[in-house]
Formats: sequence, structure tokens, C-alpha cells
Amino acid sequence: MSNLPEIRGKVISNTHVLIRANAEGVNLNEPFFAINWFSTKVEWMYHFYNFLASRSVVKVGGKPFFKAKVTETLVDTSNSRRDLILIVRYPNGEQFKSLMQSTYFIMVSVFRIFAVSNFTFGFTHKMEADDKSQKSDSLHYALHHFKAEKNTGEILQKIKQITPASISTKYTGQMVANLYSQEKDNEPEQIPNLMDAIVVFQSPSEQELRSLLTSAAYQEILEMTPTNHVSFLNRIF
Repeated sequence: MSNLPEIRGKVISNTHVLIRANAEGVNLNEPFFAINWFSTKVEWMYHFYNFLASRSVVKVGGKPFFKAKVTETLVDTSNSRRDLILIVRYPNGEQFKSLMQSTYFIMVSVFRIFAVSNFTFGFTHKMEADDKSQKSDSLHYALHHFKAEKNTGEILQKIKQITPASISTKYTGQMVANLYSQEKDNEPEQIPNLMDAIVVFQSPSEQELRSLLTSAAYQEILEMTPTNHVSFLNRIF
């Protein structure tokens, strides 16, 4: 049995959901951002599911923060590319557990099961987040997520140091917890998670983003991590 901080809740019959921290010092009662990174089998059905599920998310204090679709992939190692990213802010782990236990949410999640493929998920604490930028601002977006054997915070700091002032971040976060499901007396099974950290860049110029992400300095950063995904995004909201 893990000694890491966790929140556990029963969802249906003998099925439990667990939010388990990935380090001893993680506080699951602080606000965190859920990173949904996935592909779709039927994209319109997934957006319909979002519409239906949003009332349950808002009811527990959740707030959809950013949603976008991959348009061009620059770097992809270990088959870590997906089609869509959705970032949602939650007040704390207990409120997320309440969402998972909602009868209505469980019912509408049937649409997600049929609509989504290669679903990956994890919880991050934000390092930077821009709550003010809107889709109507006509900004251009790019994503970099990675796995790091160590020094994740140091890598994020290096990214910040080489990013020009004209490029800002919509969201930067480091993974702090994962989601598990457990049936009866079986061992918990983790929902797949492909990343230790994520940066979503935003810029008035796509060319400036491209110049940054293809620069020699950025290639040095990519060489510091065993897996990387870098792509351009079309913002949905």
C-alpha cells in the first residue's frame, strides 16, 4: 500500500477512484489543474459530452481553462502525440472526487467512453497561468510536454529563460498527482499519464513561436528529457 497522500471515493458498486500524489509533500487540498490529453473517435460527440458534463464541473467549483486541437506536430517521441488538450481548474481533490461520484456525471460519461481514444490524464500545480487571454485575442499557441527523469523544475526554468518577452505562457504546470481506478480487492490501475510537466505558449506571431521551438537553444532543452511532444494548437476556448 502506498504511503503517498491520496483521496479515495466510491463511485459505483465496488469501484473506487483514487487521486494519489506522486510525492510526499503534495497537498491535495490545494487548487490544481487537470490535464486531459487525448484523441477522439468521434470528435463532435466529445464536444457534446463537454457540453453535458460542464454543469457537473461548475457545480463542484471547477472551471474550464483552456481547450485546443493539435494542428502541426514538430517533435514527438514515444508516441506521445494526441489530438486534443483540455485543461480544467478544480478547487481541490475532494471536489474532484465529488465530481467523480456524481450520478449525472457518471451517466453522461458514457458519451466520453464512446468518443475518446488514447485518453491520458494527470493533475498539475500551476507555475504560471494567464486567466485573461481569450480566443478572441487572435493569439497563436504551441504546446510542449515532457517526461523528465529528474530536475523538472530546472528544465521549466530554462525554458522560461530562453523564451523572448514577446512570447508568454497560457499555462505552465508540473505534475503532482495521478488518477487511479480500483475494482473490488484488485490493485489500483492508473489512468495513463504521458507527462511530468507542460508548457502552453501564446504569441501574437506564429513565426516567433516557430523560431523559438526550432532554435538551437530549445533543441538543447529537448535533449535534456527522454520524451517530448511539441506541437502547434488551434484554440477552441
